Order: sequence, then C-alpha cells, then structure tokens
Amino acid sequence: MIYPHIAVSTNKTVTVFNDSDLMLRVYVSTQKGARGTVMKESAEKEFTIEGLELNTLYFITAYVIKEGQEIDRSKVYERVLMEPINWSPTANIPNWLFFDGNRIYGTRAGGLASRLVYSDNYGNTWNLIKDFGFQIQGFFKDSRGYMYVSCTVNKCVYKSTDQGITWNEWLTFTHQGAEAYQWSFAEDYQGNLYIGQYGNVRPEGNPSAWVSIAYLWKSKNGESIERIDYFVDKTDKHIHKVFVDKYTNFLYVTIGDGNKYVYYSMDQGATWKRIGEEGVKTGYTGLTSHKGAVFGCDDVEPEKNNIWKTNDLIKWEKSYAIPLKFNMQMYSIMSFEDGEIWATCHNEWQLTDKKSALVRSTDGGVTWEVYAITPGIPAYLSFSYVGYDKWGKSNLPYVYSNGGTGLIRIPRLYKVKDGRARKF
Repeated sequence: MIYPHIAVSTNKTVTVFNDSDLMLRVYVSTQKGARGTVMKESAEKEFTIEGLELNTLYFITAYVIKEGQEIDRSKVYERVLMEPINWSPTANIPNWLFFDGNRIYGTRAGGLASRLVYSDNYGNTWNLIKDFGFQIQGFFKDSRGYMYVSCTVNKCVYKSTDQGITWNEWLTFTHQGAEAYQWSFAEDYQGNLYIGQYGNVRPEGNPSAWVSIAYLWKSKNGESIERIDYFVDKTDKHIHKVFVDKYTNFLYVTIGDGNKYVYYSMDQGATWKRIGEEGVKTGYTGLTSHKGAVFGCDDVEPEKNNIWKTNDLIKWEKSYAIPLKFNMQMYSIMSFEDGEIWATCHNEWQLTDKKSALVRSTDGGVTWEVYAITPGIPAYLSFSYVGYDKWGKSNLPYVYSNGGTGLIRIPRLYKVKDGRARKF
C-alpha cells in the first residue's frame, strides 16, 4: 500500500504529492467501487489533475507502475472540490464565520474589514447587519440572542440585544491593544458568557518586553461582568482559546506565548486544573471535542506542529503528526457530530517549500489525511480559520475556511457510514 497525499487545490483541480520516486498512474471515478479513467501518469513529486467539476464526489486511486505493470496501489480517496466565495473590498463577503443553526454570521467584511454580515443560504448571498467603520475582530451570539462584537480601536466589546439593530459599548478591556477574536468567546449551559483577552502589548518605554493581559471575563445572563485574574501571572502575553465542551460543560482556557498551557474548570471558572506536564508547552490555539475526547492543535515553529487529544484531562497524546510538507502553525480546529474533524495549517512563516492545508479525520480522530491545499503565499492565501458554532462544532452541509481570495466551502456530499452521495 502506498500513501500519497491527494488534495483538492482549486475549484477544478486536485494535486497529488508523491513522496516516492515511483511512477504513479491515477484513476478518477464518480462511481464508488469503479476504477474509472486514467487522468494522469507521472513520477513528479507534485502534479495536478485538472478538468474536474464542483459538487461532484470523486473516487481517486493511485497505482504504482513498474515496467508497465501496476504493482501496488493507494487507498481510494473520496474528494469533493472546494468552491471559492471571492472577497472584494466592495462586497459583503466576510473573513471569519460563526454559525447559529443554519444562519452564518461573518465578520471583517468589506474594504475596512468593518462589516458584520449574515447569510441564510450557506454563503451564496450575504446581508449587512452593520458597518462599524473600523476593523472588527470577533463576533459571538449567545443563547439569549445577544450579539457581541470586539474591535481594537477602543479596546471595547459592543453588545446588541435586538438582533443587531442597536449597539452599545458593554465591556472595556484592561489595555489598549487588547481584543477578542472569534476564538475568544464561549458560553456554558448555565448561560455564562466567557471572553478571553488577546493581544500583544508592550510596556511603555520597553519595546523588548511584554505585558500579560491574560484576563478572563465572565458575564451572567449577559449583564453583570466579573474579571478572573487567574491566568495573568502564568504567561507573558494573552489568552488564546476559550472553549466549553458541550459533552461535559467544562470550561477550557489556553494561554501563550511564552508559557503555553491548557487549563480547565468544572465549576464555571471558580477553580482550575492544568492538563499536561509543567514545562511542556501545550497552549493550543484551537480546541474542539468529540464524544469523550478533547482535541488541540499546535501553533509552534515549522515541522513541530501536531494535533493532540486527551481522554482523561491529565495528559495529552499525539493524534496526528502533520506531514512535513504541510507542517506549519495551526490556528483552528472544529468537529461535526458524525465524527468528522477539520483543522487548518497556516503558512505563517511564508516558507516556499511548505503548503497551507486543511486536514481531516472522518472517524473521530483515529485516522487523518490532508484534504485541501493552497500555496499560502502571501499569507492571506493560507487557510487560517474554519467556521464553527459556540461549541467548536458545525451541523452545516459544508466545511468553511478563509483562504485563497476570500472564503472557500467544501460540500459534505456523503455520509461516512455508507459513502452514498446526498443532496442539499
């Protein structure tokens, strides 16, 4: 058995990464169980298969050719092409997404990245809620229907209690430069809202040092606000991810960048425990959960990024070693109820020998594969964040990520259990 990486790369193209020196013959079929048509024969390390169509489930298999004979083969790769939703400075195409049922909220739309928008048709069209006039960083909608928007201009979180018609300044952060990103918000089953401060703040007159702004805010019923100072002396910068596990209602906070750790609370932030060993950096920028396991993704130097999981909240174990070609900083991970888990590899360091990738598991994190790629140079062409709801999950029929020239979406056109195509 051979293990090439076969990844969708544009709205008409699949790219094959051949880690061997062998000649590969690649078959493509639209019928499960059928070998299909020979689309390419090549010994190149990287080659493309073109002329494919959107919204079609393809079955792709690579065979090793020696002296004209097929002597070995890969597994069958199931692939659906990614569809671009192109950004423009005059359009309401957003950059980061938040799901509320079948409604998708999007932030950082428009030329100033200042618009909050929504879509009720999976991103085909977008409607303006408000143009704030300055760049907005994060959005959250709680179980009461209250909306929250963060910006960096005045270290403020705005709140709307009437579906975005009117907005008021609600929370002021501790430092100028502090902000809340999409991953900074979470809500538990008791209706407690949590917001972690993010930002890179230096002390006045000392450009080589950092100020820790790792404060966690908690609001009951979207009204009263209290500040939790537990993390401010445990790291040099900020809080990365705030997350509530929908299976356990436990609250998680990850911190960075100097000391990177993950903490959890079983009592709504009153007491905290660390997962993992002292001195081992585990401050993952992305967290999600699936039926008894919590997954985290690394944000460290190239070729050292992995996906981790914990089943006992005591230690982390490696779930997936990202292949070196795609092993870059990971910002985001999300899951579906049927066991699919997706994560992004972002080419933050702009290395020409790396690719930005979306990686996927279809079995709850047991096995993984590289599903989609983009060059990631310039950085805005990288996959950065996948869209998700307040539980780090999605029940939509698409996977969404920012990357390319705006958003991309990948239809989930099959059921994992039987592989049959389904219509949406």
